[in-house]
Amino acid sequence: MNRLRFANAFPDDPRAPAVYYIALQREFDQNNWEETVNMAARLVTWQPAPPSDLTTEALLLSGHSLSELARYAEAEQAYRDALATMAENDERRGSVRENLAAAVYRQAEQLADAGNVEAAVSEFLRVGSAVPESVLRANAEYDAASLLITANLWDQAISVLTSFRRAFPDHELIDTVPAKLALAYRETEQWERAADELQQMVALATTPEERRENLLIAAELYDQAGNREKAIDTWRDYANSHPEPADVYMEAANRLSELYQEEGDTERRDYWLRKQMETVDDAPEAADDRMRYLAASASATLAREALARYDSIRLTLPLNESMTAKTDALERAVNAYQKTASYGLSSFSTEAGYQIAHIYGRLGADLMDSERPTGLSELELAQYELLLEEQAYPFEDNAIDIHEQNIRRAREGIFDEWVRRSYEALKVLLPGRYRKEEVTSGVVYELD
Repeated sequence: MNRLRFANAFPDDPRAPAVYYIALQREFDQNNWEETVNMAARLVTWQPAPPSDLTTEALLLSGHSLSELARYAEAEQAYRDALATMAENDERRGSVRENLAAAVYRQAEQLADAGNVEAAVSEFLRVGSAVPESVLRANAEYDAASLLITANLWDQAISVLTSFRRAFPDHELIDTVPAKLALAYRETEQWERAADELQQMVALATTPEERRENLLIAAELYDQAGNREKAIDTWRDYANSHPEPADVYMEAANRLSELYQEEGDTERRDYWLRKQMETVDDAPEAADDRMRYLAASASATLAREALARYDSIRLTLPLNESMTAKTDALERAVNAYQKTASYGLSSFSTEAGYQIAHIYGRLGADLMDSERPTGLSELELAQYELLLEEQAYPFEDNAIDIHEQNIRRAREGIFDEWVRRSYEALKVLLPGRYRKEEVTSGVVYELD
């Protein structure tokens, strides 16, 4: 108090500012923040002006006290004023600049707590412009991005996060950026970029399940983006590394077969078709309806290919050679369709029934339409024709039997395209019987 009385009584005394500063320092040491701020303000404006070092000290004490009082905007200004009075080589400049950055950062936090998102973001980002070298800059920019995400301001969040990634590649929070960017890209329907971020999340995953889920979502997003090459790579990565859960694996294998079909790569398409069948065949009791459907569909695709190969073989001379090739193709096609039917789905079973009948009927017809040897006499040709008919009839009989089995499904309420086609085929093969049939309400009734 004696110092204050002296300074107040003799303000023009050259010793007065220094004496007053001692009293100011005492108030600060006793955590009397308000009094420190008030006394510092007086010292800074003292007349005649005190030495510059005293002004600097007063401003610093004021800045510290204002920070303690959570008056961060005023603290920021105090630190700015202190820096303006400090020599460039003053060793304290670095720490004072950090205090200034902290004051800006705290202002941002106050605005965020008050729900003023845009102003808070602006303040967080101002840390970097105010003190570019501050250790708080990275956290401030990350907090700005997090706030933008919370407010669903996706485009701004993306901009801040990508800047953060470029500026702070080694920051302790850098591994959390892909998840935030993936969310922001998905919300803005930037599917491929979202998938790219998920791929980074796959590499960062700490558990196999986390890796699996991220890889699956990435594959779906590449699909959604229409990037077939990346979709294939990611679906294949998923299928090759995650056979379980089996139902999801089946979907991945199915999608790969579709993508390779689009690419015109039938060899790889067929590989993934067979993988679907194998999954169900290896554990049929564990397969649900969707898995059985996919396996049957895959089998049907392979069967149709076998049928096309069978249909493409013409019976030419010498007949025994082309007949061998034809019957080999018949066996493969019939086996393929029998496999399709084995999955027990009516839509594929009726197709299999019709096509197996078609295969046998086609062979009988092809025999009758095959090339005839040249140089035969009329009698020899007639005998040759008779021989062909004897070979063709059993195939035609098989076709009739199988078509009839197929149309009996109508009694079970199944009257789809393939049952109808079997019925149409029978009207040609046995017109005397099947052209007399009536079709009522989609069900075939035989007229005896």
